[in-house]
Amino acid sequence: MKKFRFYLLILLLFLMLLPCVAAAEETEADLYYNDDKHTIIVYVSYENDDVKISFKDPEDNAVSLNSANVEQVSFDGGMIITIKDAAEGQWKLVYDKGSNESIKVDVKRYENPIEITGLDVKVEGDELKLDFLVTHDEQRDFNYEVRLGTDPDMVTYRVLESGYESTGEKISKTISLENVNSYDGYYVQVFAYYDKDGTRYFDQAVSDKFSYSSGNTPDPIDDFDVTVEEQLRLLEISIEDHINWNDKSANIVVSADGTEIFNELIDLSVQKDVTVSFDAGVKLIKCSVSVQNGSGLISAPATKEINLDSSGNTFFITLPEESSVSGNTFSFSYENANDQTVYYTVNENSGELKLNGNGKAEIELPDQQNTLQISYTNSDKIKFILDKIVSIDNNPPTLIIYEQLNGMTTEKDNVLITGKTDTDCVLTIDDGTKIELAADGTFTYEFKLSDGENVISFSSEDPAGNTTLSSLKINKGKLKKETEEKTIVKNKTANKIFSKIPWIVGIAIALFVILELLVLIFGKMRKKSAAGILKAMAIILFIFATAALIFDCIYYSQRRSFEKSADYIDLAVDDSKAASEYLDTTAATKTLIYVFSGLIGLSVLMFLISVIIKRSSDPELKAAKEKKKAEANAAKQAAAEERARLKAEAAKRAAEEQARMKAEAEARANEEAERAKAEAEARAKAEAEVAKSAAETPKVNTPKFCSGCGNALTPGAKFCTKCGKKLI
Repeated sequence: MKKFRFYLLILLLFLMLLPCVAAAEETEADLYYNDDKHTIIVYVSYENDDVKISFKDPEDNAVSLNSANVEQVSFDGGMIITIKDAAEGQWKLVYDKGSNESIKVDVKRYENPIEITGLDVKVEGDELKLDFLVTHDEQRDFNYEVRLGTDPDMVTYRVLESGYESTGEKISKTISLENVNSYDGYYVQVFAYYDKDGTRYFDQAVSDKFSYSSGNTPDPIDDFDVTVEEQLRLLEISIEDHINWNDKSANIVVSADGTEIFNELIDLSVQKDVTVSFDAGVKLIKCSVSVQNGSGLISAPATKEINLDSSGNTFFITLPEESSVSGNTFSFSYENANDQTVYYTVNENSGELKLNGNGKAEIELPDQQNTLQISYTNSDKIKFILDKIVSIDNNPPTLIIYEQLNGMTTEKDNVLITGKTDTDCVLTIDDGTKIELAADGTFTYEFKLSDGENVISFSSEDPAGNTTLSSLKINKGKLKKETEEKTIVKNKTANKIFSKIPWIVGIAIALFVILELLVLIFGKMRKKSAAGILKAMAIILFIFATAALIFDCIYYSQRRSFEKSADYIDLAVDDSKAASEYLDTTAATKTLIYVFSGLIGLSVLMFLISVIIKRSSDPELKAAKEKKKAEANAAKQAAAEERARLKAEAAKRAAEEQARMKAEAEARANEEAERAKAEAEARAKAEAEVAKSAAETPKVNTPKFCSGCGNALTPGAKFCTKCGKKLI
């Protein structure tokens, strides 16, 4: 039955929608009256593409979009329909706009395009001579432009000439090229067009590529100024002191290592310099500047090359990478100096240096923190500015050797030395060998011992040049038997203790678990409260965790001490695997410190929870709470009863007041009625007496006179018999 109702509902919905679908009927409207047999173009635009379009010709025949003489091009939001050789007469549009509120339709008569033929271009001296012919199936007047560009597609172009001509007549033009720049890749385009009914009809023709050399090319600028700020990686080009009065614009091009990074045409009335940034690591920058005069002619470029490394024969300064020095002087290196003047500013102090050849120069630093600027102009008239902040650092770096190896005696052929220094230092030993540092500054170095005394010197140098030295003396030879036996016994004892630690920890944990279970079972048997059991377990956990933490801390400290001893070095040399396992065990011991600390925190939390449970389950506290609750409920009930009593009294007073007011209103109404009745009776009596008096008085006719002439009037007359005036 339910399924039957469902299908019946679907059927009813379908029948309700059916009239809506059937209501989407086609509409017919006049489209266009064609004066003669001619092709027409129909433009249709809409929002939704569920539009249906067809036509009826003047003889009322249906013409669809699939008809032989109909072409259609659809696009997003519309379509263009071409009806070829449309018959003369009234055409109609048949459409269904679908879900659109409206559609827009526009019709235009098709026009055959104009055509440019016979384009011929020649360059003779500073003149361009061209011939072309524009044809059309009808006589047309048209506009044209002669364009000059550097690509056949005329993405950018310059209009040399424009005009107005008629079709069917050969056109010959001679155009001056005096204001055109020299170039070997020009193209000429002729663009012809006319407008009709809001539509532009056009054609274009492009010549072959040709070259032109102008005799009016302006001279290039004599020079331009370049300033390089190496640290900021900025290049400033200024032409203010080198342009002529008739120079209107300048084209500045900059390339870095062969890649163009700047190309801009600037208006010289607005700016006369540009700033260009370049990437780090660039070695060669090339700059070129061309100027353009008021006639649009561009000069040949003036160029400069800038070397940003020491290659080449020009003067060059190299600053050290370090920003701190150990003394009161800052030194830098230079090359290819020939009576070169270098200017510098340190804070507020200025000075200059005269340099020759290759070498190093020094500048005095007056303060602990110094802002230094060095500038010079090389032989190519390129100015360089170098900025640097330099601090004086007299603090030597730290250098720590972890093991107590100084003065030790060993029979080993090699000794492993570990330590740490500052991360930005260079660490070497006395023979010049550089020791590689880890990211945190730690290092490990295996030194090969010779028989007898061995002296190992470490040197750590920071970027400022401060140095810290550390030396070790290690003897290679036979150990005394007593010392060797003590060392062996010590190592064996340590290994035995270390091997038993996991068993000790396991036994302690097992005892703790057993003890906690006994407390739980004993508490249940003795019917102890949950708070009491939880409290006892918390106390046992606290004692166990605290004892384990103390033991683990002592054990961890002893292991760390062993790691820093010569015995661990011997262990590492004898058995690297055992040494690695030793380090892993130490790390696990450290982890246990955190675990036991967490257990102490857990025991404290358990104790607090037991106190809360006990307080919540205490009979006296519970009774006091119940009593307080009962008192609160009684007070609440009493307050409710008092509110009800006050409310009843207020209602009673309101009812009594309402009854009193109603009685007073009824009394006033009765009084008003009686007074009105008396007044009505008095008025009736007075009117009766007046009527009786009037009836007893004899009626007298009063004569009437004309207001115009004063003549006595006859009773009931409408006009005066003497003057003829109408009476009112």
